Amino acid sequence: MLAVMVLELYDCDKVILARDLERVVAESPCVFDNTLVVAALDCLHNPDCAPDFVWLCSLCSSMGMHLVAVRGGNAQQRHSALQAGLSCLCSQSPAYSVCEPEHRPTPRTEQQKAFAFHMESCRQEMVPVSRSDHVPPRVISTPVRSGQQVFHTGDLILAQAVSQGAEVLASGNIYAYGPLRGRALAGACGNASARIFCTCFEAEMVSIDGHYKMISPHERHLWKKSVQVQLNGRELSVQPL
Repeated sequence: MLAVMVLELYDCDKVILARDLERVVAESPCVFDNTLVVAALDCLHNPDCAPDFVWLCSLCSSMGMHLVAVRGGNAQQRHSALQAGLSCLCSQSPAYSVCEPEHRPTPRTEQQKAFAFHMESCRQEMVPVSRSDHVPPRVISTPVRSGQQVFHTGDLILAQAVSQGAEVLASGNIYAYGPLRGRALAGACGNASARIFCTCFEAEMVSIDGHYKMISPHERHLWKKSVQVQLNGRELSVQPL
């Protein structure tokens, strides 16, 4: 089971990319620590632009991330990626595309970012469980410590604390009865109706069906309270219980 951060590139401008990436990572540094990154090229405003992948690898590394592959792109872009030591993946399947042709971003303005992040988990490695198949929930009765990753195909029940720097993933719902820190990803194999229920919300990042939300300081009015996280369209909603 592997979760990766997808860096959806809109622009190849180094100055803008570095500025925006530094700002996002500075807001939630623990979210990106030792995170694997795939650069997606499907949404570039100029499809003929070939990013400087050696520079991009160095930039990601300086912020604690590891750029390991590119997705999509033309022959020139993929050749440049291979020259930089990166793997090349096929374009995202339509069912999970974040940037479909009809929703391609308009040309960038100074206020718009040069990229977007989203999470993907095991979508190419695993097949979502049929609703007709009953999978018992998995109960974790011990704390999930920093650096640990827990995954279950079905609902995941966490009876103890999840530490900062840990990651919990489920193809179904996540129920956290202790403090939920770290990263929590529900609906990880393609389930937009999955939810996260938590009695003490302190998460660095939450995600449902690949749509993620980093918790910034000004959004922490629900800190240490009981909440539920659900997906409304393409937006994650964190609401008190």
